[in-house]
Amino acid sequence: MKILLPETFAAVLLLASSAGVFAQGVVRGTVSDPLGAVVKDAKVTLERGDSSIADTKTGDDGTFSFSSVSAGRYHVAVSSPGFAAYKGQDSFVNATGTTTMDVGLQISTIKNEIVVSATGSEVPISQVGASVTLIDAADIQAENKLDVLENLRQVAGAQIIQTGERGGGTSLYIRGGESAFNKILIDGVPSNAIGGGFDFAQLSNSGVQSLEILKGANSVLFGADALAGVVNITTTRGTTVTPELKYTVDGGNFGTLNEAVSLGGAFRQFDYYSIFSRFDTQGSYPNSAFHNGTYAGNFGWIPNAKTDVRITYRRNWTDLGA
Repeated sequence: MKILLPETFAAVLLLASSAGVFAQGVVRGTVSDPLGAVVKDAKVTLERGDSSIADTKTGDDGTFSFSSVSAGRYHVAVSSPGFAAYKGQDSFVNATGTTTMDVGLQISTIKNEIVVSATGSEVPISQVGASVTLIDAADIQAENKLDVLENLRQVAGAQIIQTGERGGGTSLYIRGGESAFNKILIDGVPSNAIGGGFDFAQLSNSGVQSLEILKGANSVLFGADALAGVVNITTTRGTTVTPELKYTVDGGNFGTLNEAVSLGGAFRQFDYYSIFSRFDTQGSYPNSAFHNGTYAGNFGWIPNAKTDVRITYRRNWTDLGA
């Protein structure tokens, strides 16, 4: 039997606590251009919130690395002559291990757009041969429309047909295909029955981060009902370390009132976002009143750079007519 002396025990405790204090992680990645070639001598900045932590440049193989990074939420900002400035999303860096943050730069005159509907995985739109339209959060906010159907009206090759006033049945026809030939995905989950249509009149813009419309058949990835096209709807995620609470309200004639309240943020590996909106109008004709209440929630856990566990929930309550 060996007896641990008090002095030895104290030294072991000191070493263990020191290892916990000084345990730090590594952030690394590769910077590439729209065609997949590496970009050397690009300036890479590791940021935490609005603060710059460290700077480096990519090597001849396009890679960069930051060592001795304490645990927390970080993102990288990249700049290089001839390319558009890049600022990535926050990722949680563990006190041990390596976190990978690969970066795809776009030419400065081209908008940085990533799509998934054509290939099933994230690919720059410049590398996709199919006809894809991406309506991002900035476009949705600039257009300031109440419903997704109003944003889809701006897409070339897509036709929105609505019966009656607001709330009436609404169908989407892509390049002349039947409305039942479209696959509608919300956060990657099919939202219409196989071979069935989808009523866009009930889908508000509350909690919608982006709309991706693929025009053309993609039944190989999404099934036989994706003969005309695919609409992929992505909901908003929380990104700010400080919880962000928003309330908006507006109204007009015919008893129209629209209001929404949302709460979102991120803490270590977790992010959260919830929004509830309500729209009411009496309409301009008898029995044309419309009510739409919408709740959308997006809750995620990212234990490491390659794993994303996410729960999304969306529900609509609608009334139309008398």
